[in-house]
Amino acid sequence: MPPDYTAAQGFATGVVIQEAIRQAGGLEDERLRKAVANPDIHTFYGAFRIDPKSGRQIGHQTLLVRWQRGEKVVIWPPEAT
Repeated sequence: MPPDYTAAQGFATGVVIQEAIRQAGGLEDERLRKAVANPDIHTFYGAFRIDPKSGRQIGHQTLLVRWQRGEKVVIWPPEAT
């Protein structure tokens, strides 16, 4: 069976971890945290970046979509429509 959404998420997580370790040059927590705050990590979901102060993922914005007349249309956020 083809990979599902959960498998895709797991793969994207692995891409982020691999790139963070490469950029940090090791496994030390603070160096990894700084690496994931770098805006140069991308997956097929888009950019991945952690706010260094809050620890929240800020690099990728989730879009809300719906199907209209057979086409997928972005309905939120307004600037993405």
